[in-house]
Amino acid sequence: MYKVFLAEPCNARLKVHFTSLTSQLQVEQKFSESRCAKVLPITSGVYQEGLHSHYVRSIHETKLAQALRVFHQHARGPATAQFAQQLREECEKYWKSGHQMCEAISLTRQHCINELHRLADDVDSDADSTLPIMPHSSKVKNLHACNCGKTQANRDDPFTAKEANYDFYLKLELKCCGDLEHYKFPVFTPSTTIIKASTAGVAVIVENDKTSKTDLQDQVIEDMSLIENLSQPTEEVAEEQDDVEDDDDDEDDDKRDEQKEEEKNKINEVDARSDEPGSLSADEQETTKTLCRIQDEAVKETASLPASTTEYLPGMLHTASPAGLLPLFPHWSLLCLGNASLYNAANGLDQPGFVHGSNFLLPWELPGKFQDAKERWPAIGETSSKKEKQKLKKMVKDVEAPLRTAYLGVEYECPRGHRFFCSGPDKMLKIPANSAVRDNASKLLNLDMPLYFPCPCRSSKALMAQLMRLFVVVPNSSVCVVLNARVQPDPQPLCPIFYPGNESSILLPPNTFWVMRLPYIYMGENGSYHSANEQQSTQCRLLKATFTTEDVDKSS
Repeated sequence: MYKVFLAEPCNARLKVHFTSLTSQLQVEQKFSESRCAKVLPITSGVYQEGLHSHYVRSIHETKLAQALRVFHQHARGPATAQFAQQLREECEKYWKSGHQMCEAISLTRQHCINELHRLADDVDSDADSTLPIMPHSSKVKNLHACNCGKTQANRDDPFTAKEANYDFYLKLELKCCGDLEHYKFPVFTPSTTIIKASTAGVAVIVENDKTSKTDLQDQVIEDMSLIENLSQPTEEVAEEQDDVEDDDDDEDDDKRDEQKEEEKNKINEVDARSDEPGSLSADEQETTKTLCRIQDEAVKETASLPASTTEYLPGMLHTASPAGLLPLFPHWSLLCLGNASLYNAANGLDQPGFVHGSNFLLPWELPGKFQDAKERWPAIGETSSKKEKQKLKKMVKDVEAPLRTAYLGVEYECPRGHRFFCSGPDKMLKIPANSAVRDNASKLLNLDMPLYFPCPCRSSKALMAQLMRLFVVVPNSSVCVVLNARVQPDPQPLCPIFYPGNESSILLPPNTFWVMRLPYIYMGENGSYHSANEQQSTQCRLLKATFTTEDVDKSS
């Protein structure tokens, strides 16, 4: 009897009868299965409703949770768990059968909108061979200028530091500035065909972004219409990619107001001394040079060991980089446009994209030794009458003053290609028509300049322009300008200082016109530095002491 009623029936005839008996006795189970089977196709339709042809995992999980919620509202009985699992498997199968989207996120926090794919570099790897081969693409395009600034072109949203800081500019150099004199920054030079990226320092968390990769995905797909918006024209996409959340409480607002007030006080102190050219005191000049020297010593410590020829630095050079490692390619660019006479102070810089009246460099009176016309001996037959003295003074004013004046420019560029110079940390340079430049470069010399600045372009949503170029015109004199660019791309105190790669400051010789292009993306060992909101972006900065001077005799 035990074998007949309690054990699994072995006889086929008995098994049929027992199955029929079970279905007749277990009414609740039968009702539950019937009910769940009826609800299952409805909830599958809820999952597939409104989906695009390809979508990321976070959308899949959101829609699956929605389908399960509807399923549990209508399902009843003990078969609910079994059919809920069946629903999960069906939704997972539907998503993985040609509807998966690439999960890659660009360095500017935009999703790749292609279907799940392989890169060209993954052909020889263990990636699924059935996946198509294509590059990442977010369909977001920005308008940027080349290294020298004379040519503008659309650029794709970068997914690697090489695309952001090297490939785009190298392509434009073939059409524009490839023949100009380039300053060569140190890069990795292999001694063997087998090279690898260094893993030193990768475990250190350097990014201040509070949102993880999953959170970023959730934020990107919160609105189901995102993917449609990504296919809009460039200008509309550029507006949407710079949305800023301003949900700070009153306490944070008070702190920011106090910081802004302190910064304004510092700027006002400089304003009080910047009315006349060359108004920097000897103590201020010495303090600036001392700060520059301290930064140089910190850089030299990181470059104290010989450069490796088998391992390269996966990110960019900064003060916390492992010693003895160099990047594969230069992230910065420094070009000599020609002689100092190429810049016309009356007309400003003749390059595309500049906002009207904001294309002028700021004068900087160099504190060097110059030949003074009053000290020369008079020629034979020359008199020292009052008329001759007035003529001599006029000659000094009209001829010799421009020869000892350098010109500096800190250029910002927005995603739409608008460019402008700033005369200080909080002021955009704007010269009215038929007017001369009245500001000078005092603030550029003595204050940190923000890495991001609000663009004045007309848009429903404000765009942030990024500091991209430094222009320097060195006059024909006995003084050369020392360029020492140092950038802190994140407001956190633990953020390292990024520098081009030179062990010491760069000497710009007299009678030259130089332009330094800064990186578009600042990449550390653990990812890119990205300002989370507008309040934090105002604290990212180009450190002061970027521009100093040195006598030609000392530099030689």
